[in-house]
Amino acid sequence: MATTAHIRAGLAIVVAAACSHDPVQIREPRASLAGPSMSLAGPLTVRDVAVEANFQDDAFGHHKRGRACLAADLDNDGWTDVVIGNPGDESHVLLNTTGRTGVLSFEQGPVLAADAVFWGGTLGDLDNDGDVDVVMSGGGNETRAADEVFVNRFVEEGVLRFDRGARQAGIEGPAPEGDVLAWSSASAHVLDLDLDGKLDLFVNSYILPRAPDVDWSGENLIWRNLGRGDFEEVGGPAGLTTARSTMNSSFIDIDNDGDFDLYESNHRYNNVMWRNMWMEEGELRFQNITPDDALAGGTMKYPRRSFASAVSDFNRDGFEDLFVFIRPVEPEDSPFRDGHVLFLNLEGQGFVEVSAHTGLNQPFINWRRDHAIDGVMGGQLGDVNVDGIPDVWIGQGRPLDGTSNLLFLSTGELRVVDIDGHTVAVPQFENASSFIDVPAPEPEDTTIAFAPYPYRTHGTCIVDFDRDGVPEVAVTNGGPEDYPDVVREPNRLFDFTFEEPRTWLSVALQGDGEAVNRSAIGTKVVLTVQRDGDGAEWQHTQWLHGGSGFSAVNDLELFFGLANADRITELAIHWPDGRIDVEGEVPVNQRVIRGYQLR
Repeated sequence: MATTAHIRAGLAIVVAAACSHDPVQIREPRASLAGPSMSLAGPLTVRDVAVEANFQDDAFGHHKRGRACLAADLDNDGWTDVVIGNPGDESHVLLNTTGRTGVLSFEQGPVLAADAVFWGGTLGDLDNDGDVDVVMSGGGNETRAADEVFVNRFVEEGVLRFDRGARQAGIEGPAPEGDVLAWSSASAHVLDLDLDGKLDLFVNSYILPRAPDVDWSGENLIWRNLGRGDFEEVGGPAGLTTARSTMNSSFIDIDNDGDFDLYESNHRYNNVMWRNMWMEEGELRFQNITPDDALAGGTMKYPRRSFASAVSDFNRDGFEDLFVFIRPVEPEDSPFRDGHVLFLNLEGQGFVEVSAHTGLNQPFINWRRDHAIDGVMGGQLGDVNVDGIPDVWIGQGRPLDGTSNLLFLSTGELRVVDIDGHTVAVPQFENASSFIDVPAPEPEDTTIAFAPYPYRTHGTCIVDFDRDGVPEVAVTNGGPEDYPDVVREPNRLFDFTFEEPRTWLSVALQGDGEAVNRSAIGTKVVLTVQRDGDGAEWQHTQWLHGGSGFSAVNDLELFFGLANADRITELAIHWPDGRIDVEGEVPVNQRVIRGYQLR
């Protein structure tokens, strides 16, 4: 039964991360068979600049047990800040000071909580007042812990400060602890599910068993924003009644109809695809369409074991695709035992799994050792090499020790492949992990003990923090809260330099708070670009999401890598209310701000 509650919340050591490796020449890709490609030949330099940028997170005299990485401009200065969620340690804000200092840098911001077991979270302007609020999800697979809402008071007070507002909003832990099960939450998303101009909240519920041989059934939660500062839990009435232990799900508009469907990423149980029926029926209801989306004669469904998933348009066809990070290895009868899974969207008619044709999973590091589970934890997508195709970050580890992370960079090539009778353009990747597979730099004057390398990677944000046209990779590391201090590990901030120039555009979106939520989450932006040399023209499409990958938000601005395009001939903004704003040529290599205004 739906419930309602009310809210009244009115120094600088430069360490080359690849110092022990010779520069790697990424080979020239083969001629593209589908759309323009670009050469990635030329040296790539990668440095961990976390120490000099004050991102390594040694505040309060120790490293942390890192989990969440949430990126957005919290103090309205135009620069992307970061919320770091740490179970059992201080969860706090790192403010981006690059605009003041002229170099990539951060400083300590407000502490959200000193010792709460925060495992994930999300952020967005929940109250439509013009500043970004923060939601932290508690407990994960470690313990039962309450979710928390932190209401940003910057607009009201001119100073970045947060009020705890979960209790007033009625947003508490996923469920009370019972005789058999205790529910916690691994992560959350904000999005406007019912397209009423207000951000709703989806919580991934994790079920902690309290008895052996128990069916771990439960429900994920949807907190519908009623606009009065109060929220109503409607997950059950909306049809989400068959969830299992869910880790980091993804919202994806599989059919481009304007409402967001749900890919439920379950740990140790079948993953499920839910279609949002809002556009069809005018009410919030989710329909399980997993069998309908099965391909190849009904034999292909979705993986059973995943910690995280993420979405992006991998082949520039204007439809969001789905990447599923597998942990642990799939069961013997699963068709997904060979690695992480890339589902390409067949223009809303289903998905085809293409990972074997991409160069991903070379290698696939995910195995059982000493009866414990290794493999991916902190998965993320982002365009590190600015070619318009998302790259794949695979952050790894297990509770007892770490595992080296992997980075797969797109070559810029889309190769046409026939799979199960479907002709699809498949992105190609190369393993660039040697650039990031090095220990964190240690300041000469540090008194903090460094955990042994490799670390346990969790929330990862891929964001162009310094606006140089190449995103950085911000990584949180650390082990479980109930383990000893050795699981406190240094965070990383990888800076990438490519010798060959490439073009880009960053788009900051602002809703009006009435027809479109102030954070503009759910907006789709389509760029049409052109290359002068041969006149080639193509498109880049992105959606603004309130969550991506493992316990992370990749910024509330959209970064477009444009490869070797010379100009943007059209910028089209598809707002969540259905309005489309189109403008002509826009100069490249800049940040632009576009707002929704009622006509």
